[in-house]
Amino acid sequence: MLESLTRRKGVQQQGKVTTQSYFCSTEQQQQGKVTTQSYFCSTEQQQQDPQEVKVGEDVTLQCQAPRDARIKLLDWIRPDLESAGYIFRFIPGESTTRNQHPLYRGRVELRDPQMKGGDVSVVLKKVRVSDTGTYLCRVGREGEKPKLYNTTQLIVSDPDSKDGNSPVGLIVALTVVTLLLLPVAVVAVVVVWKRQRQRRDEKRTVVMVVPGYPEDNAILRCQTDNSSIIAVEWSRADLKPDTILSYRDEGSVLTNLHPNNKEDRVELEDRDLKNGNMSLILKNVSPTDQGTYECRVVSSGSRWKNIPFLPSEPIRIIRLQVRQPAVVMEVPVRLGDDVILPCQAADPSISDVEWSRADLKPESILSYRVEGSVLTNLHPDYKEDKVELEDKDLKKGNMSLILKNVSTTDQGTYKCRVTSGGSMRTNTTVLPWETITIIRLQVREPAVVMEVPVRLGDDVILPCQAADPSICDVEWSRADLKPDTILSYRVEGSVLTNLHPKYKEDKVELEDKDLKKGNLSLILKNVSTTDQGTYKCRVTSGGSMRTNTTVLPWKTITIIRLQVREPAVVMEVPVRLGDDVILPCQADDPSISDVEWSRADQKPDTILSYRVEGSVPTNLHPKYKEDKVQLVDKDLKKGNMSLILKNVSTTDQGTYKCRVTSGGSMRTNTTVLPWKTITIIRLQVREPAVVIEV
Repeated sequence: MLESLTRRKGVQQQGKVTTQSYFCSTEQQQQGKVTTQSYFCSTEQQQQDPQEVKVGEDVTLQCQAPRDARIKLLDWIRPDLESAGYIFRFIPGESTTRNQHPLYRGRVELRDPQMKGGDVSVVLKKVRVSDTGTYLCRVGREGEKPKLYNTTQLIVSDPDSKDGNSPVGLIVALTVVTLLLLPVAVVAVVVVWKRQRQRRDEKRTVVMVVPGYPEDNAILRCQTDNSSIIAVEWSRADLKPDTILSYRDEGSVLTNLHPNNKEDRVELEDRDLKNGNMSLILKNVSPTDQGTYECRVVSSGSRWKNIPFLPSEPIRIIRLQVRQPAVVMEVPVRLGDDVILPCQAADPSISDVEWSRADLKPESILSYRVEGSVLTNLHPDYKEDKVELEDKDLKKGNMSLILKNVSTTDQGTYKCRVTSGGSMRTNTTVLPWETITIIRLQVREPAVVMEVPVRLGDDVILPCQAADPSICDVEWSRADLKPDTILSYRVEGSVLTNLHPKYKEDKVELEDKDLKKGNLSLILKNVSTTDQGTYKCRVTSGGSMRTNTTVLPWKTITIIRLQVREPAVVMEVPVRLGDDVILPCQADDPSISDVEWSRADQKPDTILSYRVEGSVPTNLHPKYKEDKVQLVDKDLKKGNMSLILKNVSTTDQGTYKCRVTSGGSMRTNTTVLPWKTITIIRLQVREPAVVIEV
């Protein structure tokens, strides 16, 4: 777009201020056509002598607005430039480099950034010979149309130039050549004119590539400085009809909408057309949307304002190109694990987040609005115990989703998309969605399932070893239980956060509560047939990352199938009434730490407990004092833990169990050693076979 000012009336000299009348016009070029829109404006122009400077110097272009002016627009332009662009433009809240001419980018700044006292002068740095020309200063005040306040003629000279040719001679020579070659000149002018129109069309045409993925939204930008827009039309020449959308500001009415582009497909970014914003949002873009789009407008006072279509030249042409997604991530996960679906946005001004799966109905899994930290939508199959944002504050653009306790039905393609620029949201402004990540989730069976056998009544260690030492939480569970969690343990504070009603602390215990070296193994005590089943050990890691809004995902370490078996050997031991008897018990492991003899039909069932370290009986049943029971070898040499039962009576008949703990050198304050049954003995008390009278 080329802006120009054309003087139409004479000059009235009034001291140092000259009052002039101008037509302010905008010229637009498209495919061989030129359209000029003009409006009348009066100016109070400050008359100045031409300014002469040398190449490389800085120069101040003077311009003074009313001292109490509330400036809403400042333009410095050069009408003699061929290509479009401002020398300098100031609009509150917008970048001064927007629509700035490339030759002046980075070289122009306000002399007083605060514009105190109406000083709107600019400093042009490191001037060039090409900067020679006429500079116009136009100021728009609150409630008024822009006015021209100053015209400055700048002359830049190069003292190092040694060109001595006479400009007058050059003009005469050019005139003679022109007269001699007039026919050729006419043809050349026509050719150049056509080429200029083509170049102007190319400058007005923008090639737009949808940066994300099909099914994204695309914003087709259309912006004008004229705030008096009353109608907008978007069209595509290859469509029949070619009009996509027509909109009239009076009454906020859509006057036309293409059959293939209903309101769920197209929408103006701002229906109030504030600040001349006529951009179109094209929703759920598909390859068929690729093409050339034209934006036309009508402003108040235009001769076209009362007709239903807009015959004017377009002010913006956009060639839309739709591309396939650049990156699709493959994310594998084990069955039953939690998984993080990563999504990271570069723009920190996120307004809304949406996760979806196209094969679901509805396809939206979770929608979240940052303002107010509100879940605006949640799929019926994905409740809060199933899905959760990794960071609800969306710090540093992290919108990753945690999918919990993954099942085979969770396999599919997930899409993460966002809207940004929440501070721009109004009742009439729509923010477009942009896809950040597409993830194909692959659910796999656990790599290893361990088979662990155990004898009935024994203790058993269910092994679980984590490679990551930064463990935060541990959980053991059995899927066939309701609830399925057996034990949950938090390392910070060494706290049991959950314990199943059937698995109290006398039934289950972590082998090492300090979880040293990643040891998360569980001791299951006094195993019964009901303990048979499949156990799962899983953890969360990275406790230093935990915050009030950050969730740590669970990762399965081990799955164990526990098989409970009957004791391999039950010994039958007969004894005569009144005799002493040895109940044999022999361990292969010499590193015995504790020995326990028990009878299940007694309450309590423990007869004798003995700790090797210190050779101390740690427990003795009230009915089995030291004159009744005694270990054959208190030193337990060679693993001999046999028990002597003295002066047997009929009440001593029953089933006795001998069990041990081994590895006493490993015992610490937080380490528990499991019990292992060595022998089960059924003691049968009989009457004496013969009594002889002598």
